[in-house]
Amino acid sequence: MSALIALLLKVVGVGFLVIAAVGVLRLADPFQRMHAATKAGTLGAGLVVLGTLVGQQASDVTVIGTLTILFLLLTVPVAGHLLGRAAYISGTPMEGLSRGDALDGVLARQAVPPSERIGSARRPFAPSTDPSAAEADGTRSTTPGPALAPLTDVRLGLIRGQEDRTFARALAIAAAHGVSLTAHAIVDSRTIERAEDRGDTRSRIRKACAEAMEALQGHMERAGAELSVRYDEGVPEDVLCHGEPGRCLLVVPQDGWFHHGVDPVHSDMSWAPDGLLHLPSVHVGPVLYAGIAPEGDEVTLALYDNDEPHLGDLLDWSLQSRLWPVETVCHVGRAGDARLAGLERIAAGHGVRFVPLPAGRGRSAGDAAMLPGADAAILGTMPRPLRTRWYGMAWTERIAPGFRGDVLAMETPD
Repeated sequence: MSALIALLLKVVGVGFLVIAAVGVLRLADPFQRMHAATKAGTLGAGLVVLGTLVGQQASDVTVIGTLTILFLLLTVPVAGHLLGRAAYISGTPMEGLSRGDALDGVLARQAVPPSERIGSARRPFAPSTDPSAAEADGTRSTTPGPALAPLTDVRLGLIRGQEDRTFARALAIAAAHGVSLTAHAIVDSRTIERAEDRGDTRSRIRKACAEAMEALQGHMERAGAELSVRYDEGVPEDVLCHGEPGRCLLVVPQDGWFHHGVDPVHSDMSWAPDGLLHLPSVHVGPVLYAGIAPEGDEVTLALYDNDEPHLGDLLDWSLQSRLWPVETVCHVGRAGDARLAGLERIAAGHGVRFVPLPAGRGRSAGDAAMLPGADAAILGTMPRPLRTRWYGMAWTERIAPGFRGDVLAMETPD
């Protein structure tokens, strides 16, 4: 008789496991799928273990089996609750909700689903299908990465104390092209995780971020501008990364980070986040580090050439997008005659004068001081090491001593 009961319990338990598996595959949203999955861990696995206990009827098996069932009952529902809470807070869509959201106003919830915030962030470059995009002179992308698409969106990284310059620059570009402008107010969750007092650090960073949003609101009112503002708590590189080269321009300051100046956060650490300089490696497309606005209607643009295959595309895109009223492009770096001719053709196509500086003089040689009049710079590779401060010196000093203009940067994935 005990063997029959044991078999019945195991069959019923396996039945619950099968139903749970079908539910995970077929149900509409994570909350419903989680509900099915927890049944597999409690009823399904629990009944199979109980059937084993009835069938074996040994003291050691009884002790181990009882502890197993108790462990399942104590952990699986709690894990399901925590996963459901995380999914709700992250803004995961809820399907088939007919009686309203009972947690509305109880738990803070992201307005934008995770798939829209970072879903396309890690898509790699696709090879160009346009043969004209690869030229023999090496000024266009010949390795993975198509020519940059036209600008359709401008995004602003909002950091406390840096709102004025970045907002003005992003607004001017968005208005000139008639494209959307979105400000991203982000709290870096890693800063909080590394803090000794996480609660206090979280509170201070949130307060600082709120002050940045308030300052942005003031700039918007004075400019009579309207834009979307998105608030996120997480890893800024994941929130800001983008996968469509050229369509989205990210505008950020040249200094600061999304801990919004809350410092120090750890007694044993000299906290100087350098994430700003990592953004070109995750935001597949141009990143503009807003500097001092050029004066006048004639801008000298410094093009730093380290033989990057995408540099010609980036120059062409920047001139086509009219980020500055460029009159002269000064080429800095080592390049062969064919490459220089190709870059000059790109500049000439936009009616811009191209001036190659003496060979052998470039950023790595440390004598870019010949460009004291440059208003903006284009980089195909960020200056290494990726430190915003290096021996007390701002990273823009490695472009040219005293340089404080705009920096347009873009890197290709490794």
